[in-house]
Amino acid sequence: ISKAGGTSWTAAARANSCSVPPTRGAHLPHSDDECRWVRARLLAGLLRGAGGHWEAQRVEAAPVCPRYGIVERRTLMRDCIQRLDAVHSRGHHYISNEYTLHGGEGSMYDTHLCPQFVNVISIREPLARLVSNIKYIMLHLKHSLFHTSPATSPALERAFNRTFCNAPAKIWELLAPPVVDNYNVRSMLGESAFHSPLWTGL
Repeated sequence: ISKAGGTSWTAAARANSCSVPPTRGAHLPHSDDECRWVRARLLAGLLRGAGGHWEAQRVEAAPVCPRYGIVERRTLMRDCIQRLDAVHSRGHHYISNEYTLHGGEGSMYDTHLCPQFVNVISIREPLARLVSNIKYIMLHLKHSLFHTSPATSPALERAFNRTFCNAPAKIWELLAPPVVDNYNVRSMLGESAFHSPLWTGL
């Protein structure tokens, strides 16, 4: 589960001489297990509306998991055996999954763990996880969007501040639905349930 101690788990794995994928977040390459927090095009539209000249592609490149809405994993690994083969072929002992459990594209009732692995889920107190997640999004979004183009950053920063300073909860409900609504539960109910509408009683 994103923002629930994964960095510490990865550090512990490395400290114990485990082979870990060299990817951001220690995800298995080509598994598409990356987190999905933010609606990238909506974010670009909000910032443009506040006076910033943003391209959606630029926002989509920001390291804030701007892939909410992409339900199905973009991977050729369709089952647990294929995942196990991929892990063995790379010689890894530890991998991380920051999206959701597997098999729930059609229904949350088909969601499952892969029994071929030792599965560990770290659950963080929901409010602390929410605050950490929003802080992470704000910090990395601001850094990636402004520090890459200092010549235009004053105008862009004003647009950013108009969008987010004292922003109501509705902004985050629109921008990052899973972050503000039962993220822990969504992460364990599969791909379709992860993308359920807000406040559906998950």
